[in-house]
Amino acid sequence: MAADIIRDEHPQIIATILVHLKRGQAADILALFDEKLRNDVMLRIATFGGVQPSALAELTEVLNNLLDGQNLKRSKMGGVRTAAEIINLMKSQQEENVITAVRDYDGELAQKIIDEMFLFENLIDIDNRSIQRILQEVESESLVVALKGCDQELRDHFLNNMSQRAAEIMRG
Repeated sequence: MAADIIRDEHPQIIATILVHLKRGQAADILALFDEKLRNDVMLRIATFGGVQPSALAELTEVLNNLLDGQNLKRSKMGGVRTAAEIINLMKSQQEENVITAVRDYDGELAQKIIDEMFLFENLIDIDNRSIQRILQEVESESLVVALKGCDQELRDHFLNNMSQRAAEIMRG
């Protein structure tokens, strides 16, 4: 329904609205647009610099009416991080198409988005051989700090790819 309401708006208006939504909602709405519009809107989200306070107040009023008073965040919105979070929630083919479109527009911007898309938690999906290669390259001190802040499953994924002695030292 929201996609139908905003589909015919200017892509900048759509981008401005989507940065105010939860990332999953924005990704769901974008999935309903055709590829050209989706890519245009994502590019505008990635380069979004904010909205003037008076325009934001007006937009908030419009969005409140449109979305039945959903609580909007008024902190910094848009930009590379927002684009990465939304793209992470898209289907892989849509994700690929959006990244390609952004890369065609601005290769450096596309790389910034890609860098934001990869999270330490993504390492859980990496095979054991690759984890072992990572372990060869990373300083022990850095690994200790990184593993402190992660969940047990990811920690075990790393520890299971170390020698027993090294794992015991890491568990310290």
